[in-house]
Amino acid sequence: MRKITLNPEDKDLDFVLRKDADGGKSLDNFMWSGCRANYGVRTGRVAFNMTIEAGTLCRVGWATSSAGLALGQCDQSFGYGGTAKKSHANQFLQYGERFGTHDTITALLDQEAGAISFLKNGHSMGLAFTVPDWLRGVALFPHVLTKDADISVNFGERERHRLPPLPDNYVWLAHYHHLIPSPWGSTRSAALALDGPAKEAEDEEEVEAQEEAPAKDLSYTAGPDIRGAGPAQKRLIMLVGLPCSGKTFWAKKFIQNHPEMKFNILSTNLIMERKMPNTKHMYEDRFQKLIKEATDTLNQMLRIAATETGNIIWDQTNVYPTARRRKLQDFKGFHKTAIVFLPDEATLQAWRRKQFDQTGQRVPDQVIAEMQRAFTLPERGDEAGFDEVVYAFGNSPANRRQTMARYQELSRAFFAGERKRQADEIPEDAPWHKEARKDDYCKSYGERQFTASNPYKPELPYSTHPQS
Repeated sequence: MRKITLNPEDKDLDFVLRKDADGGKSLDNFMWSGCRANYGVRTGRVAFNMTIEAGTLCRVGWATSSAGLALGQCDQSFGYGGTAKKSHANQFLQYGERFGTHDTITALLDQEAGAISFLKNGHSMGLAFTVPDWLRGVALFPHVLTKDADISVNFGERERHRLPPLPDNYVWLAHYHHLIPSPWGSTRSAALALDGPAKEAEDEEEVEAQEEAPAKDLSYTAGPDIRGAGPAQKRLIMLVGLPCSGKTFWAKKFIQNHPEMKFNILSTNLIMERKMPNTKHMYEDRFQKLIKEATDTLNQMLRIAATETGNIIWDQTNVYPTARRRKLQDFKGFHKTAIVFLPDEATLQAWRRKQFDQTGQRVPDQVIAEMQRAFTLPERGDEAGFDEVVYAFGNSPANRRQTMARYQELSRAFFAGERKRQADEIPEDAPWHKEARKDDYCKSYGERQFTASNPYKPELPYSTHPQS
């Protein structure tokens, strides 16, 4: 009998597996985190179950190996959640009963009839899904998703007398003889193609059109050397560039074009979106509430990533050379690539305006100027240890020098203007003048960022008005 477990190579980085890979929980109780099993089936009638040890917010179901890890939010996964909702293709419909701590949900898959149903504590909740024709014959894998719940799974490997009864003609997954190994991890060669469905071309084009590019004429001509690469090969791609320079768009397109690489994107912005999905809050509201939490979560995820074998795209500005060196020192044994983003100034400004119009996100001018002043281009073999440095827009050496000179000039002009504005606004003989200027201009970037982003809005260390 082959050992069936949750798959450490097919999970969100923030899904914390138990030692025996028979359960887990989310690193952060405010983010949904998913994981699939290491074996699935194309045929037969099989079952597994999930028990909620603590908490309530979780889902259980079935998905293809190429589905997203947010169970029920793409058209290749089918979930049943604790709020009595079934989910597929991001459609949430009333189904079954609510469940929570100490409940056991059994997920039933009938590949012969293309039917998915669930039991709650042994009682049938009825038919939940009919698998569409284009997914018939494609392997489906057990899939769990949790937010605040600590869950355990059972694939039927316990003693038979301890297993709950199943409907007629169903067997526990561990007792089925025609299992399909996951393409992710040690159960199968990473060189094998994904076992994905064949959808019609117009469907793929429609999905592609849903995500608008930063600019209509955007064309990335360069990327890392991935010949012969696959999942779990300890490859780290660090994106380097100013805000709104195209980094996140590049990362999403790269992952879309290379699903076989199984990259995790690590980004504070993405963490904040996962913490507060589908809300009407504009970016500034989310930023004020969540940036400190998101930064803490990102640092925890990075510590986990440094100990695992998965591939990572690190999506932050990363323009400070000392910070790059410090961030990468824990990633020993990783192949490290820097992707540098240097769009022309007109394009960069157009993307900033577009981002503000669409999301309300606006990085303060002073933060941009500080980044421009500190921006240092990475080099192969530098102190950060990069094995490869690639320019996403194919910038020539001359263009790189011109761009860096422009950044320095813009930064000098901004701070010269700020000093003049401060001098014009603050009387030289004001008793609080020196202290205010010192605090304004001598804080480190990290201190300013913390003060600006602290959701509890601490009092400033100096008065903003003259003493009477």
